[in-house]
Amino acid sequence: MRSPYRLLVLALACQASISIVQWGLGVIAPDLQSRYGLSAAGLGALVNATALGNAVALIVAGVIVDRSGPRKPLLYAGSASGVLLIGGSQLTNPVGLGIALFASGVAGAVVAVAATVSVFYGFPPERRGFALGMRQMSVALGGLLAALLLPLAVHLSGVPLALGLSGALTAVTAVVFALYTPHGPLVPPTAARRVIAPFEVLRAPGMPRLLVVALCYIVGLTTVLTFGVPALRDGGASRGDGSLLFAFVSLSAMAARIGWGRLADFGGGRRRVATLRDVGIFASGAALLTWLVWPQGTAARVVALVVLSLGALGFNGVLYVIAGEIAGAARAGQAVALMSTALFGGGALAAVPLGALADAQGYRSLWLAASVASGLGVLATLRLRPVLLREPLPE
Repeated sequence: MRSPYRLLVLALACQASISIVQWGLGVIAPDLQSRYGLSAAGLGALVNATALGNAVALIVAGVIVDRSGPRKPLLYAGSASGVLLIGGSQLTNPVGLGIALFASGVAGAVVAVAATVSVFYGFPPERRGFALGMRQMSVALGGLLAALLLPLAVHLSGVPLALGLSGALTAVTAVVFALYTPHGPLVPPTAARRVIAPFEVLRAPGMPRLLVVALCYIVGLTTVLTFGVPALRDGGASRGDGSLLFAFVSLSAMAARIGWGRLADFGGGRRRVATLRDVGIFASGAALLTWLVWPQGTAARVVALVVLSLGALGFNGVLYVIAGEIAGAARAGQAVALMSTALFGGGALAAVPLGALADAQGYRSLWLAASVASGLGVLATLRLRPVLLREPLPE
């Protein structure tokens, strides 16, 4: 039997690598603006092109992983995602780069679902929230790596080196993770064929409401990741200040995802929805605080954004656990894919109007928008009633 904790470590490394661009591209957002001559709205579209690629492919990715298991999807899609990033790094046209990032996101969707499902199956209910929190922590770890590596790469050789390095790490770690994961589907093939039903997953009791929560909460995440550094730089901060902000935000998100996931495990996993609601309350209040202190200068802005990250960037793991338990073990991949589609697609689509709002009203207005959106998500949790999954886990 494969060690679940070794599996988790490999999942962390794989997701952290692929998240350097998916999560952390915003750390070099001002460099992208300068290189390609982008407005805030155009920057939002480019930085979130990978997320949009994820969004359009995640449902299919969930079906693929539920049917075939994680190994082959990780091997082929992980390699493709890395190669596309390396190729895109050589392009000088923002449209061409956007297409390469989008295509890389399509391949990366398979990697994300496979990694999540592997961890979901590897741990029992009383530890599943913590494990998924750890796995989602690796997304923020990718942001931390981005804060350390991407500005240095840009300083040494420009944007192409930053993107090419990210692509190489993505391909290598996905292949290593794939070689450790089990052969074949994680449920019997005959059962897998019967459960390939994404629209039935969508109609599962509680799933539509959970989707609403996801779409509301993603606004706060998008404002921090896409516009946090440009907003700070717009106020006179240096590139170093922007890199430090992104590093602190990523560390904050890592701690938040583990902490909220552990809290969701209390009572044998019965505190899932309450935890999801608490995350939204925290994020809404912290976004309002950020709006209030924004005129006070760089130090106050950094502190406020780090606090905001504890809520706005901490909910994903809890959301995925609830979705998987509502759908059932055999459809966990499709459920995770559905929620990921809402997050990546919602974030990518929200980035453009949020950028337009920043162009028209200034970056400060984004924090008020994030507060309102998180508050609406809290309201959507009030009648959410998930089912705690206790089906036998595969060997």
